[in-house]
Amino acid sequence: SSGNRFDRTQRTRVFKVDTNAAGFRGPAFSPTASGLRVAALGDSFTFGWGVDHGQAWPGQLQAITSTETLNLGIPAANLEVLVALAEQQRDAWDADIVLICEWPMLMRKQPIVEFKQLIGRLEAAVSPAKVGVILPAVSSFDPLKSDIGPNVVADLRTALGDTPLLYLNDPLDDAGGSGVVLERRGDEQLMVRVPSGDVVARGSGP
Repeated sequence: SSGNRFDRTQRTRVFKVDTNAAGFRGPAFSPTASGLRVAALGDSFTFGWGVDHGQAWPGQLQAITSTETLNLGIPAANLEVLVALAEQQRDAWDADIVLICEWPMLMRKQPIVEFKQLIGRLEAAVSPAKVGVILPAVSSFDPLKSDIGPNVVADLRTALGDTPLLYLNDPLDDAGGSGVVLERRGDEQLMVRVPSGDVVARGSGP
């Protein structure tokens, strides 16, 4: 259709972003922690693209646990960038726990092997801080990750050994709730309301 696509956009969201002197989202932080401190690494999911600072998961974690949590999210960053960041700046964070929220780069030839190597580099860089891995929830509408099965997550857990791993789809699925999911049936794609199973829309082809 003709015209500027921004003129046709009906759903918009406005959110405010403040960055500190270190260039990260959120308030300024001291190079020396006064108590337990968590460093949260990740891409736009950690950064909180589209939501206010306190609504991003690092802000939520701080509010729930009363533990200082640094939001070190960088929109569009991949695991290699985040590990390099930790290798360069870890002393400025003074973190006791580093949580990295990122998927392996699944397009690579050996994504799980590469993921294990990069997490190993991260653990070496931030030691003696402890590292935990969070796999962001996968939407059924995500064309790159929608076919991820439980075997991928199980293989990642095995590869990481003692490094804790949380797959966010597990608690979300256990909680149930409502929403709309994408289902593929042959060449047909259906938007299905959960939990009723009502078909909202259907289409075929690419």
